[in-house]
Amino acid sequence: MSSVLVYETVLVPLVVGDTLVAVVTLYTAAPEGFTADHARLVHFVAPHLATAIDAAVRIQSGRRETVHQPGPGELRLAASR
Repeated sequence: MSSVLVYETVLVPLVVGDTLVAVVTLYTAAPEGFTADHARLVHFVAPHLATAIDAAVRIQSGRRETVHQPGPGELRLAASR
């Protein structure tokens, strides 16, 4: 088994309302592998990913109530069963 040296780790909480939905963990084996552009991308994507995961879990469990209504500039996710 080979090992990989991890230089940086980024933990991104995925939150909908007051609820922690998941945590995304990013690793890089490159020194100084994460840049400010990476941080901006993660901050942009995280709320949308959180909403998508929350919606998928609710659909899977049969609950369809909405917790978060997208505001201006946010992605709207639609799902049907």
